[in-house]
Amino acid sequence: MKKILYIAFITFFATSIVAQEDSVVTISQEACTCLDEVDQGLLKDEMYEEINGCIESAIMGDQLKTKLFALVETLEDSTNVEENTEFVLKDTTSKNINITIDAGENKEEIEAYLLQNCPRLNKLLTTENSKSIVSVSDKEEAVAFYNEGLTYYKAENYNEAIDRFKKAVRKDKEFAFAWDMIGISYRRMDDYKQAIKYYDKSLQIDPYGRMPLMNKPLAYAFMGELDKAIEGYDKFIEIYPEDPEGYYGVARIYYAQEKLNDALDNMMKSFVLYNKENSPYARDAETNIRLYYVDFEKTGKLDDFKRIAEKYDIKIGE
Repeated sequence: MKKILYIAFITFFATSIVAQEDSVVTISQEACTCLDEVDQGLLKDEMYEEINGCIESAIMGDQLKTKLFALVETLEDSTNVEENTEFVLKDTTSKNINITIDAGENKEEIEAYLLQNCPRLNKLLTTENSKSIVSVSDKEEAVAFYNEGLTYYKAENYNEAIDRFKKAVRKDKEFAFAWDMIGISYRRMDDYKQAIKYYDKSLQIDPYGRMPLMNKPLAYAFMGELDKAIEGYDKFIEIYPEDPEGYYGVARIYYAQEKLNDALDNMMKSFVLYNKENSPYARDAETNIRLYYVDFEKTGKLDDFKRIAEKYDIKIGE
């Protein structure tokens, strides 16, 4: 049985919005600070677990502080009773203390805020750490050059990074991660043709390499070659059908081509899979779905929107 997901279009009272936004900002700032401690070398599932741990800890901490403050106020009110003070305190303690914590409260809003305002979260989410048997090298010199390259890459000195990564692959031609990083470095320099060239070299070694398969269509998209970008995303989806990134990427390409039905179908698929992974990117997909709704409404195609939503058991509320 499929899990029903719900996307709401709700208008709140202004005072409620302000109060909720204040809470979301406070919790998000706490979670963002926590994310500084998350190891960027974790694999995808471990990364999501750590990210969600930071968000839920911040939510629970804020709730506990708020509810304990309210409890103290209650007890202080009780101590103002001149007679039977001891009895009143005991009675209040036994009957009125009921602190419940909900780690999911406002979590979607907090994730959305973090995606827009916490650079550390986006850095963690865009880190590629999937491994295969040819991802890394067992040759000491190759690894040393690779690590030097990473240092330069993190400092945004991409020319020096490329130099070290190329030295790494000269020491070990099967070092897929090093080929990947050459491609990524060229992409950072907006040299998309060179990026694609080195993604292809990596894919010759490992045809299932997630990182080059994901980044190659992105490079084509930046070059304006949208049909090739779609081909690349289709290849990624063929190999990784349960990975939401492919559906999310191709949805945005279809949207740029004004193919609304294809865009919505893939964006909803990504939304379902992101939720399944408990990924903060589910909020980003949800935002896009809301934007698509406006386009469907303007073009008089809400029936198509609802039909596609039903396909994924997504309920739209107003």
